[in-house]
Amino acid sequence: MASTEEMFLRLSATNSSTIKRIESDSKHESPFSIDVLIVGSHYETEAAQTQLNTWASHESVRHFFVATEFDDPDQTCDEIMTNAMVDDHVSTKCSQPAPSFPVFAMHPARYSTEKKNDSEWACAQRRFAMAFTKVVEMYAETQSLPDYLIITDDKTSVNLDHMAKLMIHRTQSRGVEVKREASKFPTQNPPVVWAGCRTHLSTRNRGFGSSAYGGYGTYFNEESLRHLIQPLHCDGNGGATELEKEKCAGLKPTSNNNTASIGGEKEFFQSGDSINRMMYKYVRNVETLCLHSDWFIFKACGAPWNVVEW
Repeated sequence: MASTEEMFLRLSATNSSTIKRIESDSKHESPFSIDVLIVGSHYETEAAQTQLNTWASHESVRHFFVATEFDDPDQTCDEIMTNAMVDDHVSTKCSQPAPSFPVFAMHPARYSTEKKNDSEWACAQRRFAMAFTKVVEMYAETQSLPDYLIITDDKTSVNLDHMAKLMIHRTQSRGVEVKREASKFPTQNPPVVWAGCRTHLSTRNRGFGSSAYGGYGTYFNEESLRHLIQPLHCDGNGGATELEKEKCAGLKPTSNNNTASIGGEKEFFQSGDSINRMMYKYVRNVETLCLHSDWFIFKACGAPWNVVEW
């Protein structure tokens, strides 16, 4: 296994060529591969280093990515943006066009009262999306996917030893009834995205029952990542494969498409793009990002993906 110094990958200085070189030289001996993406700050890289020195030093960890302000479009975002600018960003530019979708846009009342430093919070929303889409684009370029990708902040600890034991148990128990404590742990397929904590929304929100929340951690299995990088060729029939038909149907503009009017990501889609490629272009080019980071995953994955709490 590589040393912690070699594994600490600052995302701003990492590309697919770097990943290919690391993997070709790697002595990764675990039967499973777990990648970790930490969305943190360059002011607190010691926290991310501590994570790598402790729980993320587990033999199953393949790559340890760290995103900071250096991954933001404007690296001085939190220094330039004032609280008044955040209020304008949230209350005016991100005003909700439809009350039935309160979860996707940044909510002005909640965040203006709860956040001690509004500018840091506002800037971090795009950082999360920038980091996630870059990592998944590198997977598309290298065609080297982990069994699981964990996304969390720099203040979270994950019991990877427990997770690895459950992975081994599920592998050894194929075709046999698994034990109760392992029943919720997803295998590498079918596609599953799950979280350490979920929000629970009422049914009036058009079926958006739950999604990941906070720094507790969000987990993607291999097949969910594969779905995100599959090119989509949306023709008149919707697409050649079932996945294409499902995703292309969601990309069609409709007269009452409230999520598109809030996010606006669909205008960046071109035939042959994957879902991640579309979101990659969107977060880098949209003038005002109105998606809270916790809801970005739900938008990127799209309902009705299997989002579970673990």
